[in-house]
Amino acid sequence: MDKHIQELLNGEAASIEYVHAASPEDLSNDWYENRYLACVEASLPDNAALTDYQLKYISGDAHVDFLKDGCAVCALPDDPVADTSEDLRFAADRMLVRGINRFIVPSRFREDHSKLTAYLQRMAYLFEGGKSVPQAALLHCDEALQAGFAGDPSETVRQLTASQIDYDIVSSDLFAERRVDLIYNRLVINGNRYQALIVPDYACITAPLLGFILAAEETGFPVIFTGQRPSGIVGMDVSDAALALLADTGTLVEPFAAAAELISRGIQGIRISPASASIVSYHYRRENHMYLFLNESADQDYEGQIYMPGYQEPVIYDAENNTVRPLSYERTEKGILANVQIAPRQLLVIVFG
Repeated sequence: MDKHIQELLNGEAASIEYVHAASPEDLSNDWYENRYLACVEASLPDNAALTDYQLKYISGDAHVDFLKDGCAVCALPDDPVADTSEDLRFAADRMLVRGINRFIVPSRFREDHSKLTAYLQRMAYLFEGGKSVPQAALLHCDEALQAGFAGDPSETVRQLTASQIDYDIVSSDLFAERRVDLIYNRLVINGNRYQALIVPDYACITAPLLGFILAAEETGFPVIFTGQRPSGIVGMDVSDAALALLADTGTLVEPFAAAAELISRGIQGIRISPASASIVSYHYRRENHMYLFLNESADQDYEGQIYMPGYQEPVIYDAENNTVRPLSYERTEKGILANVQIAPRQLLVIVFG
């Protein structure tokens, strides 16, 4: 059995500290000095409604910054009138499947919702010492956004999520800082390996990014432009010849077609049947594989089959009750095909071990 699961079941798991505070501003300076937070400023009171893009930007930042060591933090919402324990659990699960793995919990829930905090404690422990397994990197270009050139990537994000294709949002600054590598036809950033780079509809990109795109073209690494190819470089006058060179690079698709383009290239890990936009998945790996599946439908069960890569024996882990139960599955050549049923607003955790 997976070591982390066994330690949880035996009550031997190391303590993962998360904080009970009314707001991030209430945290002491000592707390900040000893931890690397992905994006505390994004921990807003209404963050249960944070978009996929915002949550993935927070988690992606934690994945690619070696100082943050994969520690992605958000505050749970704090509405004394509206928020119930069930609502907070769903808000946390919604963040977990998008890569958030630490939570700031409002202090009023310390006693009233000890079951919730114990649940978050166990889930946090499952994310110790490993990495997510994304298929693609989606570019975030601050300069283009500030200049007003950036297109809306929300449709691309929606299709990637619905197709069970995981991704990190990575900043164009990483290319300027030379923190990216192309190794064995993979984009590598802080040990994270991506099979493709998606460039949203930007009229302009940065010069270092242009250099990477041209290098990627020579190696065959997929660069996918959505909407249009860039027509300029931020802060530079670019010759028609240079733009003509850029026009011959990568693959141009509509924003809604980026996920389909990746699938056509075999860039996909998890596969579910029947397809459902209500199912959001997340693949994490330590010494073993772990998969999270959240049914975000308010009232519809999901019943179907899920393909997951992995060779060890899989079980279902119930973090709320700290128990495991068997999973119905059959083996395939490189993974398993599991029969699952997921109730509305419920999270399914499958761990190989």
